[in-house]
Amino acid sequence: MRSPKNRHIQDFRRLDGDPGLRDQRSVLLAEGIKVMEIADQAGLEIETLLISPRVEEQTQGHALLLKLRSRGIVPIHLTKALMDYTYGSQGHQGILGVIRRPAGKLEPLLIPGSEPLFFYGIGIQDPGNVGALVRSADAFGAAGVLLSPGTADPYGRRAVRASMGSTLRIPVIKKCETRDTLVRLRSAGIRCLATDSRRGTVPWQANLKGGIAVLFGAEGTGLSEEVLGSVDATIRIPMRAGVDSINVAAAASLIGYETARRRAR
Repeated sequence: MRSPKNRHIQDFRRLDGDPGLRDQRSVLLAEGIKVMEIADQAGLEIETLLISPRVEEQTQGHALLLKLRSRGIVPIHLTKALMDYTYGSQGHQGILGVIRRPAGKLEPLLIPGSEPLFFYGIGIQDPGNVGALVRSADAFGAAGVLLSPGTADPYGRRAVRASMGSTLRIPVIKKCETRDTLVRLRSAGIRCLATDSRRGTVPWQANLKGGIAVLFGAEGTGLSEEVLGSVDATIRIPMRAGVDSINVAAAASLIGYETARRRAR
């Protein structure tokens, strides 16, 4: 395929720029061999598979394509120049996909008697940070990731890439309005904990028992006073003087590790 006007390329580019269209069609955009391998392992439906010669030149990529073809998935072959155009640069592995995503709903995760860990991102603007938050949640055994309205879309290419495929492995639930979500979590016996750089209990002294949802705010501004006033407790990550915040995924990893460490005892 050589023309940028091809319907598959135009469709991918429309989806790439329109989170609402991705929601309407219940799809996510994936790139790279590793993420596509995870999609294959999860048995997710791959609606469109775009490849260029670069992916077949790699042993891992060649093996992946053999597996996908065995599932009846027919890739659409692009020239290198056309893949560069579709991707937006030359920094790709020669493989892009449109993947049907699992339905993200909170209620099935609120299992009576369970002690789940949730990460809840509120107003996080950077897609890379959203993806990294999902990756941290996956790494430390979280039941799912909740995201408020106004948070960057977790199903765009950049977020999925930053998650290293974790978006395909654990539930990610969008548009969780804060007040309503806190009520739903508490009604299921889940305590809601905020993170803040100025106040609260340090992680190694915090009560992390039972089901918990840990709230993380936007880069720089953090959580609002309204949200901080509506949670059950606040966790503070101590930092050197002059440093007022750390990356949201770093904060999530610290708390996720401490929670997993205690639960492994």
